[in-house]
Amino acid sequence: MKATSSTTSASGNFFAGQAPLLASEAPLGAELLLGTLDAHTILVVTDACGIIRRVNDKFCQISQYAREELIGKTHAIVHSGHHPTEFFAHMWRTIAAGQVWTGEICNRAKDGSLYWVYTVILPCLDAMGQPAQYIAIRTDITARIMAEQFSLADAADARRQAALSRREVEDLQTALDAHAIVAVTDTRGIIRRVNDKFCQISQYSREELIGRTHNIINSRHHSPEFFSTLWRTIKSGQVWTGEICNRAKDGSLYWVYTTIVPFLDGWGRPLRYTAIRADITERKLAEQAAQHMAFYDVLTDLPNRRMLLEQLQRFLSSSSRTGHVGALIFIDLDNFKRINDTLGHYAGDLLLKSVGLRLSHLFRHCDVVARFGGDEFVVLLTELGYNLSYASSSVGDIGTSVLASLAEPHEIGKKDLSITASVGVVMLSGEDSAPEELLKQADIALYQAKAAGRNQICFFDPVLQAEITAAAAMEDDLRQAIALRQLRLFYQPLVDQHQVVVGYEALIRWEHPERGMVPPAQFIPMAEQTGLILPIGSWVLNEACRQLARWALIPGKADLTISVNISPREFQLPDFEQRVQDAIVGAGAPADRLKLEVTEGMLLKHLESISQKMHALRKFGVRFSLDDFGTGYSSLRYLKLLPLSQLKIDQSFVRDLETDPNDVVIAQTIVQLAKSLALQVVAEGVENVAQMDILRGFGCQLFQGYLFGRPMPLAIE
Repeated sequence: MKATSSTTSASGNFFAGQAPLLASEAPLGAELLLGTLDAHTILVVTDACGIIRRVNDKFCQISQYAREELIGKTHAIVHSGHHPTEFFAHMWRTIAAGQVWTGEICNRAKDGSLYWVYTVILPCLDAMGQPAQYIAIRTDITARIMAEQFSLADAADARRQAALSRREVEDLQTALDAHAIVAVTDTRGIIRRVNDKFCQISQYSREELIGRTHNIINSRHHSPEFFSTLWRTIKSGQVWTGEICNRAKDGSLYWVYTTIVPFLDGWGRPLRYTAIRADITERKLAEQAAQHMAFYDVLTDLPNRRMLLEQLQRFLSSSSRTGHVGALIFIDLDNFKRINDTLGHYAGDLLLKSVGLRLSHLFRHCDVVARFGGDEFVVLLTELGYNLSYASSSVGDIGTSVLASLAEPHEIGKKDLSITASVGVVMLSGEDSAPEELLKQADIALYQAKAAGRNQICFFDPVLQAEITAAAAMEDDLRQAIALRQLRLFYQPLVDQHQVVVGYEALIRWEHPERGMVPPAQFIPMAEQTGLILPIGSWVLNEACRQLARWALIPGKADLTISVNISPREFQLPDFEQRVQDAIVGAGAPADRLKLEVTEGMLLKHLESISQKMHALRKFGVRFSLDDFGTGYSSLRYLKLLPLSQLKIDQSFVRDLETDPNDVVIAQTIVQLAKSLALQVVAEGVENVAQMDILRGFGCQLFQGYLFGRPMPLAIE
């Protein structure tokens, strides 16, 4: 009784091509897989709870149960009681963890008889990596087990064999004939007797076999050393067991588990050999199918990530000795998700198969074309010579051919689909590099090709990798910044026409113990991209409200306002209004002293939903300011629909007021527009008195800039 388990991973548009399988998308590959297994194996599919959902005819035949008696039941219906509880507990622990389980199981048929099956259980994982169902692939090994039992019980002791009566030998032979494939040879290997099962599996008649050696069914699958060892064993009077691949008369291959028992004379010398065989062809096919699924993509039948990594490691080991140059080419289909979303996953799968086929035809047999997962393909180029410069030039030409080939229309059903791809390349020059690091570098080059506009080829740039590594380190630090209290709020004053402070804009700063004061331009875009802006924005809002609550208790400061910049991601939160109200109420701050600054950019895609949230908060007392007015689309529709109280003239129009008449006209127009709509105007970036005088002459009421003060932390009050 044997049981083993192995761990592999999955990814991709459907089955990732490795065991365990990913069964979260289109069923194209699954039906092909199950159809193949149906023809060769005893097949059962259960759900995650072990309930039988599908069986094939072979399972019904061996178990003697009808399909209707099995569907909806668990495998307890065929349990024999032969195995201990821990046997099945280990099996369930293995497959529930997403690993493949293999082993030999004794089951009981409906009539009470026992049968043995060699079993491979493949977990099919959902999108979250959890088993959704299990495919159990079984082969009948009852004859092999019985042959082993016969050989152990009756043939292990050579002296006992010699003492067997003729009647006992005949009885043993009859029992073996009923259950096993049997052949008896003399000491030279000449066949003297075969039973019907031997003739059936080999497709040779008894007359064609008697007087010949087993060379008639030799498949040439095994080495001469294999048979030398076999003969040395049995000539010494020992029993030999092993798996042998033979060739039938029609040329087809079949596998047999073989026990060869020497029958000895009184001096312990072999008189003849009895070969007891069990057909394990189906089991070997199941093993080969499982092996294939472990190293090949089910959908495209290309090597998968696991095989690619093994081949890459093998090439790197060889290249470090020989100096051969190679290359890794990452290929990613542009906008593939759009095809899945518009035409469905079935069409997406067909496209992936078409791409895989074209790539296979483009490259040499010595290269490895793999599907890495999803719509990503990776090619390992080998044997590019010894000159890195020449090889790089050749790979560039190859990349161009890849783009051209994939750009040709793909016939998907009744449609012709045109696609483009992006290609990232890293050269392999015999250096001692880890495969995962090289894949990462190729992925960086692919990212660069995407950023360059797609349908491009980019080679790995170490400078870009350094930038990405630095950005990743900064992102890690930023994730801890709030918990470690490294974030600070600085305040820049807002003054009226008489330079009296009427409020402040809250501006976030990051004071890192090693990086020092990190400029907002370095970390705010990263926070937006990663979603960290949400906890950061929440912290800023709460801090600003607490400051307003403190000022409300101080004479002369109760009327001061604080402006807070709001991220587009924050505004998209379904409960954004409630978060703002909770911050105000929780701090005890006056709502009408809080101003939320929005930009034109965030209004382009979400104007209607943002307008609703702004109106709800305006009723609560919160005021709104439109920041950087004039730099975007400056649609008057915003001013009509939104409950704004303030426009801010961007500093780019203020900086050159003294020298650029265009800026003068723009600033004056914004001020006049705001006046006509009863909105306040704030001029940003005022750095000298001349700029302020010009703006004041237009009727601008509020000013902000270095002339009145830089952003600074507030003094402790």
